[in-house]
Amino acid sequence: MIVWLEETLGAKFEIFEVEKLWDKAFVDSRPDVAAALKGSAIDKAFYDEHRGKMVEYIAEHDDAVLDKYLTEGTLGVEEMRQSVRKSTLALKIVPVLAGSAFKNKGIQPLLDAVIDYLPSPIDVPPVEGINPEDDEPILRRAADDQPFAALAFKIMSDPFVGHVTYIRVYSGVLKSGSYVMNAAKGTRERISRLLQMHANKREEIDEIYAGDICACVGLKSVNTGDTLCDENKQIILESIDFPTPVISVAIEPKPRRTRTSWASPCSALRRKILPSAFPPNPIRAKP
Repeated sequence: MIVWLEETLGAKFEIFEVEKLWDKAFVDSRPDVAAALKGSAIDKAFYDEHRGKMVEYIAEHDDAVLDKYLTEGTLGVEEMRQSVRKSTLALKIVPVLAGSAFKNKGIQPLLDAVIDYLPSPIDVPPVEGINPEDDEPILRRAADDQPFAALAFKIMSDPFVGHVTYIRVYSGVLKSGSYVMNAAKGTRERISRLLQMHANKREEIDEIYAGDICACVGLKSVNTGDTLCDENKQIILESIDFPTPVISVAIEPKPRRTRTSWASPCSALRRKILPSAFPPNPIRAKP
């Protein structure tokens, strides 16, 4: 059971066993807990009933724990955690957590659930791509000893470091200052800096590994959905699929003399979004 301290906007919280909710002495000493229980209309009978349904549902999707559940009628916390992870990886169940992003509540359990239940890079099959030389399919395991391969999934402008490209590394290792190949365009790119982004701050790092996400500084011709890879072991990963726009809008500068100054920001916008979503000439003068 988690209780968030209101004045800290979810930054500080207290954890205690659920059984304490039915301890009258404990509830009487905690007016905040008593008020929450009264407002939710939850009692021990309600809790026991729905927890029993949850445990039964977990056991139904995992033969390894089903026999113990049928024999003993319950499962341990660690057994349930491992079973939920196993069923989640097999796409049999989807864990659901409660929280409030507006009040920053539930973030800690959510991060714990990501670690406990979701697949790590080694839990998923190797990523499939295309060899740009012969168009034959090739596989890359999510391992540091594999040739480097990453997908550029977001491009943006940072007020402090300028143009940055967010990448997700599928295999291999990338070091700051090294060169990579943009397999989609056949161009060579230099990674001048690697940044680990933390909301409103950034940390410069020397290298990233398979499964990591980071921001790269120095890439000049990379668009959203492009593949960055080892120069000697090239691969083109599946690009990001954007729906075809059903509505298009043309923008045009009123004074024709300002048309040239619009080229740079429009070009930057095309790089941030998949270029195919834009017509070849987004700036059009009146006929």
